[in-house]
Amino acid sequence: MTAPLARWRLGEPLAVTLEGLARGTVDVIDLPVGRLAWSAERRVAVFEPAPDAIATRLPLSPHSLPFDSPRLRAGTRDEFGGLQGVFADSLPDGWGNLLIDREAEARGLRRAELTPIHRLAIVGASGMGALVYRPEAGAAGDPVEIDLSAMAGAADRILRDAGEPTLADAVELRQALGGSGGARPKIVCQIEEAGGDAARLRPASAHPDPAFGHWLVKFNAREDDRHAATIEYAYAQMAGAAGIDMPQTRLVTGRDDRLFFAIRRFDREVVSQADGAVRLRRRHMLSASGALESDHRKYAFDYAQLLGWVHALTRDMPTLEEAFRRAAFNAMAHNRDDHGRQHTVLLDQGDNGAWRWRLSPAYDLTPSNGPGGEHSLSFGGVGRDISLPDLLRLARDTGIAESRARIIVGEVAAAVSDWPRFAAVANMPATVTRRIALLHSPVD
Repeated sequence: MTAPLARWRLGEPLAVTLEGLARGTVDVIDLPVGRLAWSAERRVAVFEPAPDAIATRLPLSPHSLPFDSPRLRAGTRDEFGGLQGVFADSLPDGWGNLLIDREAEARGLRRAELTPIHRLAIVGASGMGALVYRPEAGAAGDPVEIDLSAMAGAADRILRDAGEPTLADAVELRQALGGSGGARPKIVCQIEEAGGDAARLRPASAHPDPAFGHWLVKFNAREDDRHAATIEYAYAQMAGAAGIDMPQTRLVTGRDDRLFFAIRRFDREVVSQADGAVRLRRRHMLSASGALESDHRKYAFDYAQLLGWVHALTRDMPTLEEAFRRAAFNAMAHNRDDHGRQHTVLLDQGDNGAWRWRLSPAYDLTPSNGPGGEHSLSFGGVGRDISLPDLLRLARDTGIAESRARIIVGEVAAAVSDWPRFAAVANMPATVTRRIALLHSPVD
């Protein structure tokens, strides 16, 4: 019989902070952002910015949450359940919400009682990016080594709805989730840098150690191809060959020889400072979905809006071209689950204190049919069978010269046409390689 779990203490306003935010080359800063509370009457979150954040003109989400005055700002009931988009970015997606709901029920709470503010308190300090919410309701326990095969088994039990034994599974997996989005089961963890196939894994919350890097590891969902890990690994190599900025990826072997796809986190960096201290540097993450206040589960927008948003923040033509390159790759490689939460920018501070944005490395690149068989983000209103004229029109509408667009499209098409080579590197069965190749539509 599983012991009852203590009831979470929820309901207090949350203090929101950017903790360990990267500044310059090796420094970090902690910056109070403000206070977040829930209006039960209006069913929206109300945010009060902190004086320090106003003084620095913090660009937390410049288009939707300006820090230009101390006035209260409320979310809207139509988006993100009443939460502001930038804070909704900290919440997990389908898989993470399933874990929170399962654990909440075990702690004597009905899921209908949980407001978005409650869910942020449960994420606490473990979310993606640098935003931290306190008081923290769901802090992880003492760090222990991670067994991927055991965790994958726990995920399988939850997906099968196996009943009471899944309560402990839900607690363990929720604490290892780290606020990451997406429908597939996953955890965040530290992986030993020099360990090779025998590398040790530790919880992400373990004390920073230069010998360990921060990674996200995916498990298979019920509907996944059983080769999902090798497919995503091969896609990462193909995207890199197409000139896309990709994080380091690897395949990790579990105790039972099962393969797991792992991708190095770009919002975390362990550094040794001049005084010998080892610190974890974090970068604030902002998705296009959160910035544009467009819940990806309900609404879609166009790649022209995405590229315009990226350029407005970065003011950098090579970055705009990188965003266009990713759009072309998604079109040719049949990645139609390309919604606004799959496109992210990162914020840190320069040595002079100036805020700076950059486009994050790409992630979640894998063949997918998308909603109704169409891309989540359209190409000038076109959702499938994207042609060269569609891509050139996108480039023209966003200020990219046609000559550059043709070069980028050609480089992406060459990489996608070389798919069998990347599949072979991942030791993918020939039948799977051929099946995925039939989905591709390289254009030039």
